[in-house]
Amino acid sequence: VLIALARYRYLDMRQLQQLFFPSERTAQMRTRRLKDLSLVHRWRLLEPNFFRHPSVLMLTPRGAAAVAGALDRDPSGLIEQARAAAGKPSRYLRVLRANWFFINLTGAADPLRRHGLYQWVGAPDLRYQGRLDKERRERPTTDGWGQFLFPDGDVTFYLDFGRADLPKHWLRRRTNAYFSYFMGRRDAELCNVLFVAWTERGEG
Repeated sequence: VLIALARYRYLDMRQLQQLFFPSERTAQMRTRRLKDLSLVHRWRLLEPNFFRHPSVLMLTPRGAAAVAGALDRDPSGLIEQARAAAGKPSRYLRVLRANWFFINLTGAADPLRRHGLYQWVGAPDLRYQGRLDKERRERPTTDGWGQFLFPDGDVTFYLDFGRADLPKHWLRRRTNAYFSYFMGRRDAELCNVLFVAWTERGEG
C-alpha cells in the first residue's frame, strides 16, 4: 500500500479497496493501522451539504522513508514528494481521476481473454525517472504511463487526462510539445498519447 501511494501520490479508500482488499471494512482497519503508525495522512472530504466523499490517503515523510528503504532508493526525493503532496491539496482531484482511469481500465478488460493492463506508472514515478534521465526531463509532463496487452502484442501509452477539453489552441500547443519531443527519436512511432476528456462519457 505504501509503495502504491509513493507511485500514485493520492489514492482514496475505494481505490485502495479495489486494488488490495476484499472488503471496505478490511481496507478501513488496515489503513487505520498505517495512520496510527504515522505512515500515511488521511483527508476526510465533506461537501457543504455534508456529503462525505471517500477519504484520500497519501504518504507522510515517515512513510516515504519506509518506502525508500524497501525500494533501496534515496529517501530525500520521496520525502520531498510526500511533503509536496500534503501541501498541495488542490491537485489531488486530477491525480485521483487519472488513477481511476487506470483502475477502471483494468476492470473493463477483466472479461476479455488475454487482454489487460499489464502495468501503469503514475506521474510521481515518471517525474522521478525524469530527474535521473536528462532526456526524459525534456518530455512533456503527463498523468501516467500504461502498457496494455493484447494476444498479439501490446500498446504503451502516455495519459493526458482532462486536456481533451481544452480550447483548441491550447490542445494544439500540447500536441506540438509531444511532436517536438518524439520527432526523430528511435521507435517514436510506437509512442502513443491518449487524451481523455474530463467527463464520464470521455472516460468511458
